[in-house]
Amino acid sequence: MKGIREKETEISQLNEKNQNLTRQLDQLVVSREEMGKLSQMAVEIQALHSHVSLGGTRPQPRRDVPPAAAAGRRRGERAGPGGAE
Repeated sequence: MKGIREKETEISQLNEKNQNLTRQLDQLVVSREEMGKLSQMAVEIQALHSHVSLGGTRPQPRRDVPPAAAAGRRRGERAGPGGAE
């Protein structure tokens, strides 16, 4: 009878250790996912920094209007009679 109780106690202790290890493993998986997200954010921040450092915030010339046609006109203003469109 004593041997059976000892085995039951041992099994109970092993089950408890197993549950604790499972919880720790779950936390590790979450930590790895968070690290992946943080790494991706760092890459995006570096890309944005490079973009800004290279002057990516400067307005680019409009490509739909030739520079000569746009000269002298304000935004949204159309050429008058006899003017080129």
